[in-house]
Amino acid sequence: MQTENLNLLIKSCQSNNAKAQLAIYKLFSTAMYNTAFRIIGEQTQAEEIMHDSFLKAFEKIQTIQNHESFAGWLKRIVINKSINHIKKNKKFQTEELTETKNTPIYIDEEIDNLFATNASQSKSQLTKILQTLQQVKPNYKTILTLYYIEGFDLQEIEAILQINNQNCRTMLTRAKQSLKIKMTET
Repeated sequence: MQTENLNLLIKSCQSNNAKAQLAIYKLFSTAMYNTAFRIIGEQTQAEEIMHDSFLKAFEKIQTIQNHESFAGWLKRIVINKSINHIKKNKKFQTEELTETKNTPIYIDEEIDNLFATNASQSKSQLTKILQTLQQVKPNYKTILTLYYIEGFDLQEIEAILQINNQNCRTMLTRAKQSLKIKMTET
């Protein structure tokens, strides 16, 4: 969609125009559902989170200054609501810190390459990765999704998950190791 059209839709939404809200919903709902689903892993809950996120976005749309950042702003709402849902249901657990300060992130080129987007990956490879991702612990799935799929860096993940740097690095390392084990089992 052209930036000009999106700007007009957002301005109309700021005036509580229901048709503009529906147009924005249709434009972004699939992507926002996919984001919630990748974190939550449950269709009904992901749909609910997506709907709640749009409601919150339309309530707060007056606060958005830069219309070009609307999609990122909306995605952040979805991610925060998804993580809050996981925490509320006690599925998300931080990791006990056993490593020393400034632990390097576990480097595993095999796992990193799995998530690298390139044309050589077949749809079946990507499907296998996403299915395996659903099998790891919820907190591992969350951090891997934020890091590899949503493209957040460690500082952003720390802020989203409200954890410190060392805990974030430890969790990402363990999540990578867990995914690697699950990938070899399937």
